Amino acid sequence: MKHDKFTQMLQRIVLSCMLLVSLGATTSQAQAGAYDDFMFAVKFNDVRTVQTLLGKGMDPNAVEAVRGETVMMIDPCAKNP
Repeated sequence: MKHDKFTQMLQRIVLSCMLLVSLGATTSQAQAGAYDDFMFAVKFNDVRTVQTLLGKGMDPNAVEAVRGETVMMIDPCAKNP
């Protein structure tokens, strides 16, 4: 069951990223502080916030500072400290 939710979330993120790339969104449009909101949303499976921030130009290749994982590597189903 957890795997299905994770797969669905990743599919939504990938589709959102593809849409943004096709629209020519840039990372310079992202607001200061959005990085933390973005990482929090990814880690806690907040798909709506992830999509919103991607729509505002958040980099889908952003790297998480502690572990060095990209957004696509973060498992929202894992226990988060």
